[in-house]
Amino acid sequence: MGFLIMTLLAVKMEGGPFAMAFYLVVYAAMDLGAFGIIASLSEGEEDRDTLEAYEGLGYTQPWRSAVLTLCLLSLAGLPPTAGFVGKVVIFKVVLQAGEVSLALIAILMTVLSIYLYMKAVVVLYMKPATATTPPTTAGIFLDGHLKIPHLWPGQNPPATGRFQFTNLL
Repeated sequence: MGFLIMTLLAVKMEGGPFAMAFYLVVYAAMDLGAFGIIASLSEGEEDRDTLEAYEGLGYTQPWRSAVLTLCLLSLAGLPPTAGFVGKVVIFKVVLQAGEVSLALIAILMTVLSIYLYMKAVVVLYMKPATATTPPTTAGIFLDGHLKIPHLWPGQNPPATGRFQFTNLL
């Protein structure tokens, strides 16, 4: 949110409102995506509230971990993500406003945030799994079941509430 406050200094500059709106939308989408994946990984009574709880999840939950990694990389502002574009646009507007010292502080804080976000990504993929989470295949339907019961009109899901691919054939 500090980046949005920085753009308040340059809101009257050309491109200031666009930079603020673009970064807000990108930041909100990536934040909701990251917290949504974290919430989906914390099913049942088990809360994943420590970094160690995510060890090896890149191998046991590959699709969720990939989406979480994409969100974290975008929040960090690494290219070629939308978070990078948003931060570059904000830096451009702040520099045009003549706030060089503020832009330098923001760049230093971005480097620090890259370290912190990459620490989480390293835990996802480069640490052995310690939890007993069973491996899954993926997303909304690659485990053999479609998790959206009424995708096609006239198709009734089985009593379990899950729609199987074999019902389509």
